Amino acid sequence: MHTRFVTAASAAGLVALLGAAPVAAANPAAPVLQEMQVPVAGISCSRIGPPPQRVTPSAEVIDSIDGVYRLSNGQKLGIAASDQQVVADFGRWHQIPLVATAPERFESRDGLVWVRYEADEDTERIVVSYPADARGRYADAC
Repeated sequence: MHTRFVTAASAAGLVALLGAAPVAAANPAAPVLQEMQVPVAGISCSRIGPPPQRVTPSAEVIDSIDGVYRLSNGQKLGIAASDQQVVADFGRWHQIPLVATAPERFESRDGLVWVRYEADEDTERIVVSYPADARGRYADAC
């Protein structure tokens, strides 16, 4: 049996949901959820150093991340992935283009939004981080 779930971490407001609650309830070995708060003022909108080197993700990763997800913080995220482009769609005019920076990691140009695909023999996981308001909705921090 293959299980898929999504986790979300947001950089402003309620943060760092490191496991999905329904999966954690069904799996006692799942990681414990932890929350922390990071003030919006703590977010830097400029990348320090050169931009990350682009890589070419595998077709399997592209196929695996394409879809619409309900995040562990209750928000909805669409990921449109093709060979040419990956876009994180937070709704309401917030479509963020992402580039592959590692075989299973995609980042926005400023590095504030990233998506990572993780898989083992039983579980596929998408971990996403983005700046958010107190309700967990995407917030343009810059």
